[in-house]
Amino acid sequence: MPSKLYTIIASLIIFLACRGDGENISKVSDNILPLPQDGKQINAMGDHDYPPFEYNDKNGNPSGFNIDILRSTAKAMNLNIHIKLGPWNEVRSKLENREIEIISGMFKTLERAKKVDFTIPHFISTYVIFTRIGSDIKSIEDLKGKTVLVQDGDLGHDFIQEHGTAGRILTKRELGQAFYSLSAGEGDCVIAAVMQGQIIMKKTGIRNLTYVTKPLLQRNYCIAVKKGEAELLAKLNEGLNILKSSGEYDRIYEKWFSVYEDKTLISNKYVKILIQILVVLLFITAGIYFWNISLKKKVREKEILFRTIFETSPYSIAVSRIDDGKYMMVNSAFEQLTGYNRSETEGKTPFELGLKLLEANPENVKVKLFSNGRIDNEKITIINKSGNERQGIFSAALIRLQKEECILGMIVDITETRKLEEQLRHSQKMEVVGQLAGGIAHDFNNMLAGIMGGTELLIMDLEPESNLFSYADMIMKSAERAAELINKLLAFSRIKSIVLKNIDIHDVILSTISILERTLEKSIEIRTALEADKTTVMGAETLLQNALMNLGLNARDAMPKGGVLSYSTRNITLKDKLPAETIRELGSSFYVEITISDTGEGISQDIINRIFEPFFTTKPVGKGTGLGLSAVYGTVKEHGGAINLSSEQGRGTVFRIYIPVHESFDTATVKDKTYSQEKKAKWRGSVLIIDDEPMVRNSTEIFLRKMGFTVFSAENGIKGIEIFKENRTEILFVILDMIMPGLSGQETCRILRSIDPSVKVIIASGFTRQNMVIDNSDENDIFFLQKPYRIEELEMLIIKAKIKPAEDH
Repeated sequence: MPSKLYTIIASLIIFLACRGDGENISKVSDNILPLPQDGKQINAMGDHDYPPFEYNDKNGNPSGFNIDILRSTAKAMNLNIHIKLGPWNEVRSKLENREIEIISGMFKTLERAKKVDFTIPHFISTYVIFTRIGSDIKSIEDLKGKTVLVQDGDLGHDFIQEHGTAGRILTKRELGQAFYSLSAGEGDCVIAAVMQGQIIMKKTGIRNLTYVTKPLLQRNYCIAVKKGEAELLAKLNEGLNILKSSGEYDRIYEKWFSVYEDKTLISNKYVKILIQILVVLLFITAGIYFWNISLKKKVREKEILFRTIFETSPYSIAVSRIDDGKYMMVNSAFEQLTGYNRSETEGKTPFELGLKLLEANPENVKVKLFSNGRIDNEKITIINKSGNERQGIFSAALIRLQKEECILGMIVDITETRKLEEQLRHSQKMEVVGQLAGGIAHDFNNMLAGIMGGTELLIMDLEPESNLFSYADMIMKSAERAAELINKLLAFSRIKSIVLKNIDIHDVILSTISILERTLEKSIEIRTALEADKTTVMGAETLLQNALMNLGLNARDAMPKGGVLSYSTRNITLKDKLPAETIRELGSSFYVEITISDTGEGISQDIINRIFEPFFTTKPVGKGTGLGLSAVYGTVKEHGGAINLSSEQGRGTVFRIYIPVHESFDTATVKDKTYSQEKKAKWRGSVLIIDDEPMVRNSTEIFLRKMGFTVFSAENGIKGIEIFKENRTEILFVILDMIMPGLSGQETCRILRSIDPSVKVIIASGFTRQNMVIDNSDENDIFFLQKPYRIEELEMLIIKAKIKPAEDH
């Protein structure tokens, strides 16, 4: 067998035998120097995973070449230095932000020298390109369009960013992670110091990587000092010179790097003796050796694949022992889910951590696991380190790891999914309830139109002093109150349209408080904190005041023994920290947040999702309709806003309303002239009524006849069109219902206007103004009348439609 092969095999075995030497070399046990020292403590830091220069050993103590150099320098200069290691990017930031005085090892560059000061160099490092064996990358020019892996904040990271050659830069927290990823197939190359790369590959057994021998750059490795610390820098430089002149530096260098230098291994007399012995054994073991190498390569590849999947999985994965339940290893997703990091988790049981897994039946889960060897898709609730609940789907299997029976468990976090599902169900339920409320309101308004119409006709024929007049007036007032109740239903269902104008929300709040101060018991204190700067909104003042009043009265009922009711405002944007469900409902970018809070009894979590439902109330029979909060909900939605609440029993309730701010001002709308009963006009001409409700049709017909009109009436659209065709020259306007069986009001209107484009149409509906725009119509000739209506409202609309009375003809 060729001598070169003997040398390779011998070197490999020597390397395997010496792998742990770096850790077995004696190290200073305490990271604070145990000598009499000068002045206050000097804080120094370094990279916790950058062997052999600096790393935490298996006992958690700082160790490595840089650590020994710094300690010996401090000893020579009698400096009190405390050393601590951490992630490189954090360590570098602390020095640049002047939180520490020293970094034990840092490559010197012009850019870094602007932020920190450097000692004389104590090492020169060469950076190269590491690739997978067989790669076509041979130089820096070949990195165009390639993915380059680097340690975050390392010199290689700075170099590739400044050079601008890479197609994509992928950073890793630790340099070892970059080599693991490249070996597993991620990225195209790693830029790192040649010695660090060789050490990592040797220690981890990575065999499918090599490096381009042509150096990218060489940099001085120095101790870095906080910018401007000239006295400390001078002492460190003097100490380094003492180390080099005394031979102490050579001793430290030999201690840490002799086991990694091939020339040292080959020249060592013990190595030569061992090689001679191996030559005798080589012929016997060669076949077994190469077979073993092949197997180890496959095992290593599978280990790398497993670790890559384990660490990058978006799902929480943990491996625990069967016998004591202690965690052996966990991944990053587990840390995020539970709030515990690896150092807190490994070697502990869930019980010891205070991590509670609340399964429906934990004993059944264990029985399934041990009887079937696995369990799938068990719903669990996790209480994490912060005390927050997370919902999850738990699956587990029994595995054998390192000759030990273990449990491999995986948790899929479905907390956000559950919230979205719950919000969707609630939204769908509110939508259905809204549609039901709107349908009821429409039909009830039609019935009220007949009741109010007949009652008003009765009142017109009675003397005001008679008992019958007072009875009829009582019926009218009750019907009007019923109409107001229906308006609340329409507001909840968002069918009701409102007239919006510029209003100051602070004026609305103050007027509401003014009423409440005269209404609420003296034991209830009202506080205000109106801090919003931009307070103009597009809104309906009456509806908003009713909403704020409703919330105030509900707060009163929740504080029977007194308490504090607060109204406050502030301006917010979608960038502020708001609940996710609230952000999804908002469309504008700038809002006024109105907060109404009380110190009352609070709302039970069992009913908190139902309080905006129509007719839902916790008050005794006769004390509430259950439409107050549903009307508040409808009002807020109609104003393009959102409402949410938080409540805790015994600690009160907080409602937060978000209304979009309106920046521009326009002139106030001019109110229509009030109808005066003292000057009733006498009309002349014909009118067509098309309505499927006989009571509405009959009462309206009588109204119009009393006003002087000739009236045609039809119970559906088809008959109405026939009447209009026969009498189109006489008919001044048409009163049309929108919701009719057969031919709809919208289609009827379209046909009427196709016959006579100038015909004026008054749409009367149990709904409020619909978004039913007739194609190619002149909106000035289409008017809307809300059922139920009074004769004065009908005549005011006729005036608005510019239909002249008889005396003006």
